[in-house]
Parts: sequence; structure tokens; C-alpha cells
Amino acid sequence: YMGLLEVDLRYPDNAVDFVTTSHFRQLFNGSEIVVAGRLSDNNINNFLVEVFGQGVEENFQVEGQASTLDWNVLYPDEEY
Repeated sequence: YMGLLEVDLRYPDNAVDFVTTSHFRQLFNGSEIVVAGRLSDNNINNFLVEVFGQGVEENFQVEGQASTLDWNVLYPDEEY
């Protein structure tokens, strides 16, 4: 059994206005997590993400940089 319990994704308060669910009770090997939200500053290129979880034998913690997408490049003719 490879998995984590009580998984939390944390972002700096000044980076995001809100996010969808960022707490997941279980994450199994091969599962994916998707979190959506709104950035506080549309000009931000990347921001810190911290992930915490409870493993079978020890707790899990990792930090990384999340990068934003440039919607004007991906969808140049659409308005969002």
C-alpha cells in the first residue's frame, strides 16, 4: 500500500485569493490531485506550494514552485 492520508496543499496568503479544495483525506499511488483557484496578482509567474501528508511510517512534506500559464498565449482569441 503506497499512499498518503490527510494531504494538504498550502500556498502563501498573498499569492491566491481562493482555491478549490486543498485538503484530501486519501491519496493513493497513481492518483492525481487537481486544485484550481484565483491568483491575487495576475502578473505573478510562479509561487511557493507546500504539500503535507501522513504516510504509513512517517510524515511527508515537500516544497516546490508552481508556475502559472499565460492564457493570452494559450487562447489568444478568447476572453476570460
